[in-house]
Formats: sequence, structure tokens, C-alpha cells
Amino acid sequence: MDRLKELYQEYRIQILLGLVAVMAVVLIGVGMMLMGHHEAPSDAQPTSLSTSSSQTTEVSGTTTASSNHFRQSGSTDDHKQIMVDVKGAVKNPGVFQVTATMRVKDVVDLAGGFNSSADQKHINLAQTLSDQQVIYVPVKGEVKGNPGSLSGTPVTSSSPTGDESASSESSQINLNDADATQLQQISGIGEKKAQQIIQYRDEHGPFKSVQDLKNISGFGDKTVEKIADSASV
Repeated sequence: MDRLKELYQEYRIQILLGLVAVMAVVLIGVGMMLMGHHEAPSDAQPTSLSTSSSQTTEVSGTTTASSNHFRQSGSTDDHKQIMVDVKGAVKNPGVFQVTATMRVKDVVDLAGGFNSSADQKHINLAQTLSDQQVIYVPVKGEVKGNPGSLSGTPVTSSSPTGDESASSESSQINLNDADATQLQQISGIGEKKAQQIIQYRDEHGPFKSVQDLKNISGFGDKTVEKIADSASV
């Protein structure tokens, strides 16, 4: 026993250093094991990200193809823009930009609809439209002929044909050419109204339709309707 004590006293420093070294080795080993355990999921993560990236690429490609298909299917003549001119017995005559698939009814609605003197029987509301088309809505009594008839393209209105047309035109007074004496031959127009028509014509240019008379003071709907059978432009 005494010998062991002597040996311990003599080599205690070496023994302590050896124990410290052993403990250090053990701690290092445990640390490496723990680090290896945490790094394992990290190694697998890039693979997952790579898969996700691949899936994203595929989805993106599908979306692009779908978008291209949509653009191709939408590029048709159905949305072609055309210009049509609406005249006559409508509330707001003028030039309108519309799509080629619209009908006469759609354009009449854009012009505010028919006014009270419109002769709707001579307008084909189902007719298709074409670029630079003129749609003329006659007033009641202005057109003689079969209801719903059309004068062809580009004017969408009915007009008399043959001898009936010649007779009708010869009996009407042209508002743009007639002098005061000739204008007074129209029923309902006296000297004063004849002078008003000439003055309006000089200031604003030729009449585009008989309905333009409503722009003159004293010419109401009833007066113009009465004049329409005997006047033309």
C-alpha cells in the first residue's frame, strides 16, 4: 500500500494529464457524433429543393402554354372594329365604332333608339354590319314599299323602286335646292318658315335629312312629320 502511495505521489501529474486526455477524446467523439446526426437531414434537403425547382419549372411551362393558347384562341375577327354612320329618325345620329359581330339593332340602341317619328317597319334590325356602312332610319310616311325592305349595302333603309320611286321623288321639294317660293309649296310651310329654312341652310350647310328641320325654332315633331311626305334632301 505504501508502495502505491509512493507511485501515486511520483506519477500523479502524469495520471491527471492522462485522465484529462481521455476525457477530451471522449468529448470530441461525442461532439462529432452529434454533429453528424444534425448534418444528415441537411444533406437530403438540396435534393428536395431540386425536386421542387423541377416541379416549378413544369408548372411554369404549363402556364405559359395555356397563356399562349388563350392568346391564339382570342385572336379572331370577332373583335374587329368597324365604323358605321347612323342617320335619320334616331335620337342621337352620328358615327359609331362597333364590333363586326353587332347588328343594326345594337347600333340603333347606341344612337339612343328611335325617335317618335321613326318608321321602324322599314328597318331590318337583324341585319349584320359592315365597315363604312350607313344606316338610315326613315320617318313615317317617307318610304313607300314593303315593310322591312332594305335598299342594300351600305344604306340600311328602304326606298321606293321603279315608277313609284320616280313619282315620289318628282313630287317632293328638295330642302337644299328650293327657293322661298318653292318651299312654300310644301304643306305647312309659309313665307316665314321658308325664310327660316333658307337661313339655316346658309349658316349650317345642306340638310342631311328632313329631321334636321327640328333644329329650327318652330319646327316640332308634328310639323316635321307632316312635311316629311313632301320634302327631301
